[in-house]
Amino acid sequence: NKAEDKGIFIGKTISYHNISVKNMRGLFISNNYCPFIILNKKDAVSAQIFSLIHELAHLFRKTESISNNIDFRDSNNNISPEEVFCNKVAANLLLPASEFTESFYDKDSIEHLADKYKLSELFVFYRLKDLKKIKDQDLADIEIVLKKESEENIKKKELSKDKGGNYYNNMRDSNGALFNRVVLGTYLENKINFTEASNLLSFSVEKV
Repeated sequence: NKAEDKGIFIGKTISYHNISVKNMRGLFISNNYCPFIILNKKDAVSAQIFSLIHELAHLFRKTESISNNIDFRDSNNNISPEEVFCNKVAANLLLPASEFTESFYDKDSIEHLADKYKLSELFVFYRLKDLKKIKDQDLADIEIVLKKESEENIKKKELSKDKGGNYYNNMRDSNGALFNRVVLGTYLENKINFTEASNLLSFSVEKV
């Protein structure tokens, strides 16, 4: 992860945290020494990508954030100017305006773009809407369909039973690669003992 290579710690929630997407999609803790970004693993992968860039924007602006409404529809929502700015940063990075060479796009085109860029169709729709790349007469119908599909997908994901998976793999993923490396390195340098390292990781340091 390029962000972690720059010293930014990135972790994820896991099943027993039981944090819904509505309550938190992303979290940024501002710290010059060890900035942390936490993503909600219950969210769709495409949404996690958007959340990551959104939180990185907070990092560079040095503004802490607990984001339960990271919403790319910022022109239609009553959210703070700071959140609007971070949303626009994420939107511009994920889908630059220069990528859209056609005059107008329809639902099939939105589906194709979403698949190409690994993003949600609803996100692509609102990006195109913001760029005025969808005909006015098509806006309402496409939005209704995509919002319904999006809401159904979120409900299915949150209601699906979490099989848990391998505990150590889950915890390694939750901690983030950089955090795991830092704790292991500190332990190997004898700056912390075995118990301290394992407590920080929530699993045996030997499993890193």
